[in-house]
Amino acid sequence: MARRVWKEIEVKVPASEAWKVYSLQLAKILGEGLLGFFSKVEVVEGDGSAGTILHVSLPPRTGTAGLPWFKEKYTVVDDERRVKDAEVLEGGLMDLGFTLYRVGFGASIEHNLLSQDSP
Repeated sequence: MARRVWKEIEVKVPASEAWKVYSLQLAKILGEGLLGFFSKVEVVEGDGSAGTILHVSLPPRTGTAGLPWFKEKYTVVDDERRVKDAEVLEGGLMDLGFTLYRVGFGASIEHNLLSQDSP
């Protein structure tokens, strides 16, 4: 069985600026700024490009089904298309029997028509 969950979040900055966060800066922001959700995010290896591995620790009350950690690997990092995919390698949902758990990130530009006279 396979499922796909999609969530879009609007940010009030250019896509190029939002994308800069989706590097190792994201691990730092998550580890420091979201301590209620993540207790620790450590870079096991890599520089934020494909192949980078993170170890993510979750507080007991937010851990997925009581599973307090997981390791994930960036499998795709495409700065030109602003796409990043990561797969859980071990821990977390893998300990519940999942064979694949993939998370994707992307940054895109959405234009709004200001008036009918706009080109």
